Amino acid sequence: MIIESSPTNLDPRVGTDAQSERIDKLLFDALLQRDEHFNLQPSLAERWEIPDREPTCFIFGEGCAFMMAVRLLPPM
Repeated sequence: MIIESSPTNLDPRVGTDAQSERIDKLLFDALLQRDEHFNLQPSLAERWEIPDREPTCFIFGEGCAFMMAVRLLPPM
């Protein structure tokens, strides 16, 4: 991959320039992605719910794991 200049930051919360975003896409998986019409589509999250006056709830697929291969399990 060739980039025109160095990314400003590899933290996806901070690096908003084009180079940072290109590298972030290689390093991180997103909960959701946008399709060719910019509509939100599932990615790591199979679906999501936005209950009234509550935080957004993301529902993950079977076998989803985080860093160090720690599996994501539903609350007991």
